[in-house]
Amino acid sequence: MQILACECDPDNLKFELDVCWMAVGRQSTVTFFRQNPGRVPLLHLKQINRLPPLHASFSGLLEEIADVGPGVVDWVPILAELDVAGVEHIFVEHDQPTDPMASIARSLDYLSDQYPQLVGACRET
Repeated sequence: MQILACECDPDNLKFELDVCWMAVGRQSTVTFFRQNPGRVPLLHLKQINRLPPLHASFSGLLEEIADVGPGVVDWVPILAELDVAGVEHIFVEHDQPTDPMASIARSLDYLSDQYPQLVGACRET
């Protein structure tokens, strides 16, 4: 992605980034934000319980996807850099939840507890 960012005019290319998949690819979301200020208007949040080996199968990987909360992804530095990244919209997701509404509720509860200013701003819109 960084090659694309470097080769394309920032006015013509923005990114829709998924922090979980960045972690799976062993890439730093915060570093990407800082290298590309204002270019990530859309951000997807989901957690992964543990990182698989780099060449793991996709099917086994999906079993490790989790609701937003504790896990591999460290939310503190990522959420502290939202303004740098230019984030306008955040999507809370889970690729294969057993109960989608419960998954959303757990993620929202976690974010409300840990980052009330973020969720408060979301609820106002």
